[in-house]
Amino acid sequence: MTRTDLLRYPLYLLRWQLSSPLLAVVTLWLGSGWGPAVVANLIGGLLFFWVDRFLFKSRHLERIVEEWEVLPDGECYDCGQTGRVRRLVFTLDYDRRLDERPQYRCPACSERKLQQVRDLLHRKGTALPS
Repeated sequence: MTRTDLLRYPLYLLRWQLSSPLLAVVTLWLGSGWGPAVVANLIGGLLFFWVDRFLFKSRHLERIVEEWEVLPDGECYDCGQTGRVRRLVFTLDYDRRLDERPQYRCPACSERKLQQVRDLLHRKGTALPS
């Protein structure tokens, strides 16, 4: 399960719970049985289609997800400093999960590289959160 999925799953469960009051109102209004249940599910489908579309097709949730790989001991690709290094692996419109030659950076160089990625994505029209 990806980090984006971990964000979407609680929202999906909340959305699922929101269908319960709708079902209750329709069955109170129309009575119990198959007919009112079908009507309630049709109304729910009309409403929750858009919620589900946002949850599962929207890239808004991906904007807050950054996946980092951290090594406790390594050498910075930029400055050569040794120690704790990291690399940005995945975020919106930036995917280095299959990178054959990953570049790890110290915290200072990593922040500079992250700013370069943000600037590049901003120029492409896809901004990362600051």
